[in-house]
Amino acid sequence: MTNDEINKYHQDLILRHRDIAVNTTYAEGANHTIMSADDKLKPDNRIPFPTGKSIITDIVGFAGRPGELKTEYVNTKTKEPDEITELLKSFDEHNNEGLENGELLENALGLGSSHELWWISDDLKLGNGVMTPEYTMINNYEGITVYDDSLKPRKKAFLRFWGDKKEKKLDAYYPKYSERYVNTGKGWERDTTGDTKYPYEGVPEITFFINKKGKPIFEAQKPLIDAIDALISKGQNEWDRWASAILMTPRRLDADDIKALTEKDFPVFEDLGPDEKWPEYLNKDLSGIVSFYEKQKVFLSEEIRESVKVPNFQDPNFASGDQSGYAILLKLAGFEFIISGIEVYFRKGLKSRFELYKSIIDASTLPKVNWGDYEQKIIWNRNLPADLKSKVEIAMGLTGLGATTEDIRGFLPEGLISKQEEEREPIPPPGIDEGKDE
Repeated sequence: MTNDEINKYHQDLILRHRDIAVNTTYAEGANHTIMSADDKLKPDNRIPFPTGKSIITDIVGFAGRPGELKTEYVNTKTKEPDEITELLKSFDEHNNEGLENGELLENALGLGSSHELWWISDDLKLGNGVMTPEYTMINNYEGITVYDDSLKPRKKAFLRFWGDKKEKKLDAYYPKYSERYVNTGKGWERDTTGDTKYPYEGVPEITFFINKKGKPIFEAQKPLIDAIDALISKGQNEWDRWASAILMTPRRLDADDIKALTEKDFPVFEDLGPDEKWPEYLNKDLSGIVSFYEKQKVFLSEEIRESVKVPNFQDPNFASGDQSGYAILLKLAGFEFIISGIEVYFRKGLKSRFELYKSIIDASTLPKVNWGDYEQKIIWNRNLPADLKSKVEIAMGLTGLGATTEDIRGFLPEGLISKQEEEREPIPPPGIDEGKDE
């Protein structure tokens, strides 16, 4: 890779840094627009409303918790664990796959995508020439993917820029090997001591997307989030300024006083005389304003939730009262549409892991594996409400119809009927003596 090519890609990455920084503020609840505004007025109440962070938290809690988003591998012929499935399982356990999945999803929801970089070690000491695949999420600031110019672009390389001001470094990852470049201020030069080799047949990086354009989940809602911030901050500023004005004005203001106030050079007034009363025009009724601001905040918050299809789980009307689980599921329908779209893109990244795992095993001295016999199962559960009351009522009705225990279990939450209860002797109906022949 030439010096000019590296500089081009480095510049492209730097141009993305602003978007990454801005999106990070919304994802972390320190929204860019309000927090980067000029300090024009005193007091300075810039209050970010953490809507973006709340949206991300709700999505991850609903469909991205460790254990709810995970991968399993099965032998489709034997249906039993074998040496290969156990190897694949050990790979995931070594890399804390469940936790990694949740972190990748959370990061991609806020920034539009996440990068997972792979390398190898011998930490697991598996023998038979089986190396240990290592992977971790890296900062979006560090990496840029290089594609070819075909109609259906293919990944050619992944470039990771890192280091410090004195010495910048670049690791260029290709299938089978990586190259190191160093820049100390005189341009990019090769550093072969930092080169590596690995058995991965593809570029050892996976980009996890949540949508086609690689945009944050709240991209379209940023103006509404900014509106809430402006509303709350403006209201707080107005109240603070009015309270300050009252404390600073012990007598009626004239034109010169008002002019001095606007110029932030307010004079010290004499105390009120014995015959003077507090001027009534300084008494400001804020009750109507408070109600107005509260209604506006609720309105904007609901508009954001409605547009992004993420319900407010703290809303008393969401799950209060005697609502069935089915009724709540209907309220979650739009939310599920959003999650399903995210899942389509995110699954592509999870499937790419299987291909990199195959490269590790194929490069070992183990007998050649027929990968057609193995399947990757991506388990993506939802934290759905359990309608226990309705399910128990159905189970009770089935009991009266003579349904088997196994049929009944299909309508009950897992674990509600223990194995011991299944094997317990049935209680004879009233009027029949136990053990007596009919």
